[in-house]
Amino acid sequence: MKFFRHYLEIAFTICILALFVGCSSPLQQASKLEMTDPQSAITAYEQVMAEKSGTPEAQQAHLGIARTYYERIEDHQKGLEVYGEVAKDYPKTEVSGAANWAIANHYFKAKEYEKARENFRKVTEEVPGTERAANAAYAIARIYEDLKKYDEAANAYKEFSASHPGHKYAPQAGLSAAK
Repeated sequence: MKFFRHYLEIAFTICILALFVGCSSPLQQASKLEMTDPQSAITAYEQVMAEKSGTPEAQQAHLGIARTYYERIEDHQKGLEVYGEVAKDYPKTEVSGAANWAIANHYFKAKEYEKARENFRKVTEEVPGTERAANAAYAIARIYEDLKKYDEAANAYKEFSASHPGHKYAPQAGLSAAK
């Protein structure tokens, strides 16, 4: 009887593991491939886009393709191109906000501040009221400061502090506006 019970416990455990492993969505499977096999991840994301066209999963897959090109394959030009497609194809969505955020960060790191500012502005318009939009508004103020446009920076910091009083950067924005 003990042997039979032990056998059932093992069989049950195997079934549960198979259920969890086998139940990951194609989108999750593609995401897992990003680190180890980026090209296969892109193929898997493209398959999700084809099979689930027009769904949030397809939007996330499109964003995944951009991220894979940019971060894993390090083809920044292709990544930026696909991020641009995502932003254009899915306006006023979280994926559009994420795509514009990634583009803005690219230009910010490259010290192409006007392009960065424009894309951070798009984030604030695409996903207003979100944490990402608040962070983009703060980044715009920092850009003005980096460009030595101190009046614009002070105004942007004041506006940020007034609009986002509970944000983690609000105290710093208030201090920066007072400079």
